[in-house]
Amino acid sequence: MTVVFSLLVHENEQVVINQIENINKFAPGALIVAHVNERFNGKVSPLFLYQKENQSFFVNDQRLVLQWADLIQAHNSNFQYAKKTFGKFSHFCLEASNDMFVRPGVLNYVTQREHGSQMIKTYDDMQWTSYRRTKHDPQLKRMMDFFGVTEILGSQPEGNFYSYELYEELFRVIDMFFDHSQISNFRTKDDNDSSNALYPREEIYFPTLAQKLNPNPATPYVFSEAMVVINITPTLIESIRNETISPELCVDHRFKGEARLYYPSGLFAVKRVPRNMHSDIRKFINELP
Repeated sequence: MTVVFSLLVHENEQVVINQIENINKFAPGALIVAHVNERFNGKVSPLFLYQKENQSFFVNDQRLVLQWADLIQAHNSNFQYAKKTFGKFSHFCLEASNDMFVRPGVLNYVTQREHGSQMIKTYDDMQWTSYRRTKHDPQLKRMMDFFGVTEILGSQPEGNFYSYELYEELFRVIDMFFDHSQISNFRTKDDNDSSNALYPREEIYFPTLAQKLNPNPATPYVFSEAMVVINITPTLIESIRNETISPELCVDHRFKGEARLYYPSGLFAVKRVPRNMHSDIRKFINELP
């Protein structure tokens, strides 16, 4: 079964190639499609040269201008490219440009499951930027009405994965209603300001719609320090590799109730790894067996 990793890259061609090598090392046999930001900060030509030498790596021929909160359109573009290039494949996985794998096994984890995301429940007075700005997003409301879902859910996007059929349906619905040109620009830090409708839609759209197709998913395979506010360290990485990570780091205590973020047996990668080849944590990961 063929797994496709959707990688969005914004800067530093050496780091991009390092990440591709990391995926090849810990997920051999997978295919990687990279969307290169139109405003890529670095040299793009080495990526095309690397593509010629690496049969698992492909550069999407569409280049969109991306900034914070623009990533959903790039993942969807990568999915379209993958369909056109490979035909039907098994699973589609969302990657960030600052995550890295730390142990093998992710392909087996993904292909034995239909879908992985957190599906964090939201509530009216929730103090989460992405959720609060959904109130100014009529496109989301139209999607939900069309698809017949009433509850807004959230998830980190990194390490989310979907069967081909599931993502194809999500893409179909999003493509019907999502018009990037209609998104208001960020004008204020006030989430209650109706002009402020810019937010990371990939954190909301995918889990909210996916709940109808698969309401009990697995959890993401990427441990994100943003979810539990902790630094990525060698000690933490070793606990992930050994499946001895603290249970407290696998549950979100920030909001009402407790949201299950991860299971130790389902973690294979970490975020956030600095996009710098001189980063100590990147060097540590590169030396892992």
